[in-house]
Amino acid sequence: MRLVRPAILWRFISREFWKLLLLTGSVLVVVIAFAITIKPLADGLIGPADAVRFMLMASVPMMQYALPFAALFAATLVYHRMAQDNEVVATSAGGIAYRTMLVPAAVSGLILAIFVGLLADQAMPRLLRAMQELVAQDASRLISSSVGRGQAIRLGDRLLYADTFNRLEPEPGSRAFQRFLLSGVLAVELDSDGKPTWEASARFAEVWLYRESTAVRGQGQTAIVMRLRDSVGGREQRGLSQVEETSIVYRIPSTFTDDPKYLSLGEMLTTLDEPERLNIIDSSRRVLAQRIAEREAFDAWRRTLDRDGRLTLRDAGNRLIVVRAAGLAAAPDGDAGFILTPGTRGGPVEVSVIAEDSRTRTHRAERAFLTLPIMPDASRSLASVLMENVRTSGASPALSEALGQPADGEPARGMGGIVSRYAVTNLVPSPDPLPDLLAARSSVLLAKGRAKLASGASTADDAPLRSTIDSLQAQIDDARREILSKAHERLAASLTCGVMVVLGAVLGMRLRDSLPLAVYLWAFLPALVCVLSISGGQRMVHTYGLAGLPVLYAGVIGLSLFCFYQYRILARR
Repeated sequence: MRLVRPAILWRFISREFWKLLLLTGSVLVVVIAFAITIKPLADGLIGPADAVRFMLMASVPMMQYALPFAALFAATLVYHRMAQDNEVVATSAGGIAYRTMLVPAAVSGLILAIFVGLLADQAMPRLLRAMQELVAQDASRLISSSVGRGQAIRLGDRLLYADTFNRLEPEPGSRAFQRFLLSGVLAVELDSDGKPTWEASARFAEVWLYRESTAVRGQGQTAIVMRLRDSVGGREQRGLSQVEETSIVYRIPSTFTDDPKYLSLGEMLTTLDEPERLNIIDSSRRVLAQRIAEREAFDAWRRTLDRDGRLTLRDAGNRLIVVRAAGLAAAPDGDAGFILTPGTRGGPVEVSVIAEDSRTRTHRAERAFLTLPIMPDASRSLASVLMENVRTSGASPALSEALGQPADGEPARGMGGIVSRYAVTNLVPSPDPLPDLLAARSSVLLAKGRAKLASGASTADDAPLRSTIDSLQAQIDDARREILSKAHERLAASLTCGVMVVLGAVLGMRLRDSLPLAVYLWAFLPALVCVLSISGGQRMVHTYGLAGLPVLYAGVIGLSLFCFYQYRILARR
């Protein structure tokens, strides 16, 4: 005859378990959330007032990591205390089996597993994005604090140094929500190996911050538009060029949207079909679009020069630029862009700049290059003509001043003067294929790029285009394996949470004569091994695909078998 009703026992155990879980979990969550808040606060990304808000938002995602071990601790202590107080013996004597006593642990574990799974899939992505927006929206604070400490401001692959920072009011009617001025500016662009490939210095730079929504991801972003005035700079291959204005556009990427871990399951499935939803892939997609636009512009320019011997362009100020050359060919190794072929008699390449009042300034260069720089944030193609050993004629001093400065920084000379380098920048191809290409999906661009390589109709160097295609395809394949690994990691972590609760309850009863912390250690170490197995398996799935799944789930299976083994020992007693 049963002396104790199971329902009464279940309510008692459940009440004690959830009370201890809430207390322990709250402490762990607060500690972890505080630790996460320290870094953006110390880096000047958020202020003291925003730190509290940031910490509150961080608390919910951190439950995913704190709750399983807090639940393990709570289950261990509740059942161990019952065992030490002989409540387990009394309950067993009353006719209630051990498996019946474990029902509250199993049910609580199931509830926690579902809760942690939903937390990771739904709440975590939203709150982490809110945390990112809180940091990104106050980008001016980051820039001002970096300038004040004499540190570099990193904008993607560019480093920016400045002497002073001054906040300005946005112009009336401007979409910018913040505006400021930097003086003594140095901008450096780095390659994948961290080596400088482009640099520019300017007396000052005007910076605007915009909030925008991208068409591809449909998420709000902060865009930084920077204009370097009276700048001098250039790429390593071509030397320095002095230009009136250099523009830099940078969209602050979401750290979280580049990691599928912070996407919901629905977003993961969408990303499998639309990998450009990830910032890193979208950036590579934009580079591929520019490579294809470069190839199409090159082919069109070459056909025009072969047919007419001249090429007509317009710059951003709507001035007419006429280039006279015999042809266009891929530049030799070590040179950037495409080389303009001089006339058949070895004459110079002529570049005429025609102002709106029809006054013309003509540059005759011994050597000239036509470049279409790859800029990940560009929305249209902007070409440049880089000239060496240049004679300039046909412009008044006032017009010379208006049309720009020579590349080596010397004042423009009249007839008979020779300038070592000169650059005519911000040339707009007509028609410009880039806007339509930027709107295309990754799959479309990959197919178009491979078709151009297979056709062999162009005389341009295929290496940059092929390298960009291979890089984008590798990133897409990597992202798909990452999504697969994160989805299974999320499932395995949820299952582990349920098993950990039952394991803590079983060991709490079996090791009644041990210290509570010793019992928890017996449960904690196998759980830790399980978590490490899931983490290692996730990396293997990311690297090798489906072949890594057995390792990922080996920890969950091993922990479940260990729990069953401990229960069998308990049941035999």
